[in-house]
Amino acid sequence: MISDQDLYIYPAIIEKDEDGFYIVTFPDFAADESDGLEISYAGSKKETIEHAKEVLAIHIGYMLDDKKEIPQPSQKELPLTNNQKLIKVQISLNEYRNIIDVHLAGRHFHPGYYENGECIEGIAFKNKDGTWTVYYEDFLDAGLFDFSAERDEDFGVVIFTAESEEKVSEMFIDWAESVLLPFRKKKP
Repeated sequence: MISDQDLYIYPAIIEKDEDGFYIVTFPDFAADESDGLEISYAGSKKETIEHAKEVLAIHIGYMLDDKKEIPQPSQKELPLTNNQKLIKVQISLNEYRNIIDVHLAGRHFHPGYYENGECIEGIAFKNKDGTWTVYYEDFLDAGLFDFSAERDEDFGVVIFTAESEEKVSEMFIDWAESVLLPFRKKKP
């Protein structure tokens, strides 16, 4: 992870929910239909803010690793409800460097296909070059792959490599529909 900037200051909204948990939301990190990066924690207000700082640092670390643009802190007025308070959260990436590196080192996710009662998952690991290698454990689908297929004893057979998380998810669905499901239909 490379960044010329070390210090980040973002507005955040803190509130206590009906179960007594504090929630910190960073509106500047809103994605799709979400209200922003949201962190819930079952500690004190101070502990929740400290936890939110760590999560924000890791999130920015992921964005930098993915070469995504880091949003500028908003200057606009944020609408608040009665139980919400606006705070400024300041982090130094150097302070969280070891934690970020640990998270980046084993970075993975589980692409899935969940249609028509199927629950098919793979596991994708991020490579040093930024690509993702995707594995499928075929123990339930004996005969799907021949013996020459590249196999990892812990994760299964390599099914493809892709350049982004989005592409992995898209390609995994295509693979499940065009390879795995037709194979399963042919099985007696």
